[in-house]
Amino acid sequence: MNLETIGLTKNIILISLSVSLLILGFNLSTSLLVLYLGQLGLDAFMVGLVVTIARFAFALSTLPSGVIADKFGHKLPIVWSFALSSISLFLMFLVSNCTIFSVLVVLLWIGTAIYGPSVSSYISKVSLKGKVALAFGWYYAFVTISQVIGQSLSGVMAQSFGYRSLFIVGSILSFFSLFLITFILKNSNNYTKSNLIFFTLDDFKKGIDFFIKNSSVRKLSIALSFHTIGFLTSYTFIPLVASLDQNFDDATIGLLLAIWSVGNAIFQIPFGKISDKVGGKIILLLHVFFSSLVWWVYPFISSLPLAVLVMIVQGIVGAMDMPARRLIMQDVSEENFATAVGVLDSFTTLTGSIGPLISGVLWNYGHWVPFVFGSAINFVSFLLLLF
Repeated sequence: MNLETIGLTKNIILISLSVSLLILGFNLSTSLLVLYLGQLGLDAFMVGLVVTIARFAFALSTLPSGVIADKFGHKLPIVWSFALSSISLFLMFLVSNCTIFSVLVVLLWIGTAIYGPSVSSYISKVSLKGKVALAFGWYYAFVTISQVIGQSLSGVMAQSFGYRSLFIVGSILSFFSLFLITFILKNSNNYTKSNLIFFTLDDFKKGIDFFIKNSSVRKLSIALSFHTIGFLTSYTFIPLVASLDQNFDDATIGLLLAIWSVGNAIFQIPFGKISDKVGGKIILLLHVFFSSLVWWVYPFISSLPLAVLVMIVQGIVGAMDMPARRLIMQDVSEENFATAVGVLDSFTTLTGSIGPLISGVLWNYGHWVPFVFGSAINFVSFLLLLF
């Protein structure tokens, strides 16, 4: 069968496999991270604070990375990203001090931030004409399958070998992805050591200028920032609710998160095809609307079958997001696609980073409160996208 008939190319497959290895290591290591942070002695508020700082750092790293990709090529930020992720995970395996470990969590999130705009830009450029959203559907399907595997194994490995085993295995997978990516992507010749030293602050400024001048990117970023706040307010403490209120063990929690990702993986490609046909905005609107309903329901569930059902639905709803979002961004700014993606991801993650902190504050008012609050905030995003 000709791969092009289904929207695939060799380049898309190779980049997807490389990123999937990195994401496999990341999800294996972080799916139950909030439980491990609690084991290190942090309360719910401090866990939320650590995740908030990590998300904040993720956002700040994403902003210049898109500009760097447009300026210096795809390979440089991707290699940096993979290297920092693998080193951070290795050090997380070695240390047990909660302060140092928390710093490494932040570095890990920075590492997973830098590659995003570059990979999105690369996929946009190597995609077949008229099949951009489908290409992103394939990419996110590959990545989500790796999430499924990582989440499924995380609980089993944590119960059998302890949480620290997750970090060393994650580090090995990340190092392997770094090895692969150095051969897959070609070097860019438009930079030197001297001009790499001083680009970061300038690229921050260019990213901010792009946000101010491009009204379409600005409006979309503001709307999706409420979606991200709602998501992170609800999502962050799913493992805690599952453990404390639903009485699921680590293996079951990992399996639930994996079921979420299975639905996400299966429906990425169909929603990519649909987005190419009907446009990204209507699919994104449906994603945001149904997300609120699912998040609202989850904390009130007490049985495993219902929890599985909700996770399946959430996976399907989640699959609507990224192919549609990336298609919208290409329509908005095809020439500076990586910059546009970097600005969007940076702004939404920066504002959304308060979500875990909100969860930590609201947790003591009732374990259901962060989920209901997140759902309400998310509905603001729907209204902004609608108008």
